[in-house]
Amino acid sequence: EHATWLRTPDPETWADALVEIVSLSVADREAIAHRARTRARTLFSMDAMANGLDDALQEAVAMGKVDVFGWVGTVAVMLLGFLLAYLVGPFLFPS
Repeated sequence: EHATWLRTPDPETWADALVEIVSLSVADREAIAHRARTRARTLFSMDAMANGLDDALQEAVAMGKVDVFGWVGTVAVMLLGFLLAYLVGPFLFPS
């Protein structure tokens, strides 16, 4: 019972994996498809992603306040971020 077909980037290895895949019975392919759909829904549904984000935010809040440079440092970092986005943005997302 396969969970995945992760392989090294080697042509012979992938050729063997492809032969294995096309040699599967219809029942095996349907079982793999069912497991893949279930896994995708479990890991990547909106609920799963929202729960992951909620957990990450709860963990960040539990870490406590980060106040290295006070409010001046926070504003300076924000302005630097905006400036960097303004300068680099056109190269990353040309119109």
